[in-house]
Amino acid sequence: MLHRLSFQRAIGTSGRTSNSKDRFERYVVSYPCGNFDPALQFSIRREWGQIARRLVREASKQAKKMDVQGPHVLDYPQFGMLLRGEARVFEDTGKTETGNNTFFELGASVQISTVSKPEDVECTGNGITSHCEPADRCQRSWTSCVPKTVTDPDSWLLVKDQLLAKAVGALDWGKAVFNGKLSDVKGIKLSLFCGEKKSFDNKPGEGPSGGGGENLLDCLKRGVKQNAQLRAREPWKLYFESEVVVVAVFDEIVGRWCKPAEAADDSSRTVVCGEDAVVDQALDKPLKDEHKKAFSSAFKKSVYRGMHSGAGYPNGAPKEVLLKPEDVLEAADLLLPDGIVPHQKDLANDGQEEPTTEEEMA
Repeated sequence: MLHRLSFQRAIGTSGRTSNSKDRFERYVVSYPCGNFDPALQFSIRREWGQIARRLVREASKQAKKMDVQGPHVLDYPQFGMLLRGEARVFEDTGKTETGNNTFFELGASVQISTVSKPEDVECTGNGITSHCEPADRCQRSWTSCVPKTVTDPDSWLLVKDQLLAKAVGALDWGKAVFNGKLSDVKGIKLSLFCGEKKSFDNKPGEGPSGGGGENLLDCLKRGVKQNAQLRAREPWKLYFESEVVVVAVFDEIVGRWCKPAEAADDSSRTVVCGEDAVVDQALDKPLKDEHKKAFSSAFKKSVYRGMHSGAGYPNGAPKEVLLKPEDVLEAADLLLPDGIVPHQKDLANDGQEEPTTEEEMA
């Protein structure tokens, strides 16, 4: 409002010429804004908006990689997933002259928590002389029929996205960390809400009021068309209360978990279960044998001592950020028909080089 006001008082004309115009003395009213730093807020929201989009992309990618059957990860009334940093604790048994020989290797995992797991199915058929039934839930495996992989909302999936790992304190993914603290490993939850601007209250971290149970994917697709129509109808306006937006809400994972290795002694167990972590026997179940070996070949005599999962808000994490519907659709490869998005044009051309001359483009 202050930028739109004009503070001035008339001081008359100079009288030096016959066409002297009125003059004014202008001044500025300053108002202290405390901790308001627009540049910092913009950079934080931009960074965490990118993290939200990458989490959606990771969820969609993991579902495709596992060939998961069932609805798309966005085809639910809400979308939610967890991201946590993880520390695998090793002991370098080759160093006997120092008192503390433990080090960490950091990583990150996600859990797609809001998808529904289909009921168990019994497959019929042998896969050779007859088809597997039901066909949408069963597939052939050698000479028998077995159920297809389905989404498990309780499973944790390893990710290699460095930006996601950095967000939860696992920046040095796959590298040995000697002076790190388990308290630096964090864990967050992402929730996405979609609706018109006017349906959201002023209280941050909450979804739209009076929602009709519309699936998130339907709201995103409707929002792209509806927003384009609003701007085309009144291109001079900057604010539309009926504009469809996506609110990405971040919350913290409460409670740390640990899983000491069977061969870990009391001192190693104390390190693994530091920061008041609670023992979870299934914590390192997603790890393969290769993950229980030190990443660097320089630590050939290192021994796996256990795993620790992070919790708590990362420093500087906002409560929520605002996204456009097309941002989320693009992250899930759903912006254009057949899942073709602009940054995948090389796939759309079937490996052919892009035209470079006007004749080739024609």
